Amino acid sequence: MDTMSRLSKNIIYNLFGQGILLVLSFVAIKYVFKQLGEDALGIIYFTLMMNALLSAVLEAGICSTTVREISGHFESDPEYIQSLIRTFSLFYWGVYILLGVAIYFMAPLIVEKWVTLKTMDMAAAIYVLRILGISSVLALPKALYISMFRGLQRMAINNFIDVFTNGLQQLGTALILILRGNLFHVVHWIAGCYVLSTLIYLVFATRFFPLKTFIPGYFSSVVKKNLGFASRMASITIFATVHMQVDKVIVSKLLPIGMLGYYSFAYTTASKGGMVTSAISQ
Repeated sequence: MDTMSRLSKNIIYNLFGQGILLVLSFVAIKYVFKQLGEDALGIIYFTLMMNALLSAVLEAGICSTTVREISGHFESDPEYIQSLIRTFSLFYWGVYILLGVAIYFMAPLIVEKWVTLKTMDMAAAIYVLRILGISSVLALPKALYISMFRGLQRMAINNFIDVFTNGLQQLGTALILILRGNLFHVVHWIAGCYVLSTLIYLVFATRFFPLKTFIPGYFSSVVKKNLGFASRMASITIFATVHMQVDKVIVSKLLPIGMLGYYSFAYTTASKGGMVTSAISQ
């Protein structure tokens, strides 16, 4: 009975959290489009699309592995769990640094060769892509912390953090634009919220794990034990993400970047029809 009660609560937390995030997503988009134009909306969605693709390719099955191992060994073998998280932290934070450097130097080439702008200055687009791109790939280490809470079956925590930080981001963006702020104010605010979200997850995670758990390290025994399962999950994640994102990649290349904003907004809204199944599967 206790297990079913916890399962039901986690499904409700997931469903409620996703529903609130859907409502909040409408708040800022209206002001972004109205005051900054379709190119600004398009470049923001383009950055999110890049982040989704990179995160899927480099996730490497680690999140699924973390959920499985924590749920199975958190109480019976805490030292192994600490080694697991330290090893995965080393991988994700190392990849984040490499991606950040790559995005910084590749942004001019991406804007010049891939993106079609109508109203936005190319230098502004490069700056936006750099700031949002580097901050948004924090999704990789943050995904590890989210997986830790899922493994602990504490989904109320990650849904609360997501609703709080996303709400702060959306409402802050709207307020900035109401007060006649510009694109760069909005971009800095969104980037700051990405950083804040990751820090909040890290702080909450220290309530359940010792501080040394979050110091990156390498343990070969962890890699050997989980390599098979993680690689199989990675292939599933990559194929699923390519299936869901390839249309946006095509739109971003063949049409003006503003069209990607319209398309992505419509796609995201329609995809929320699967909130119930997503809440249950998580």
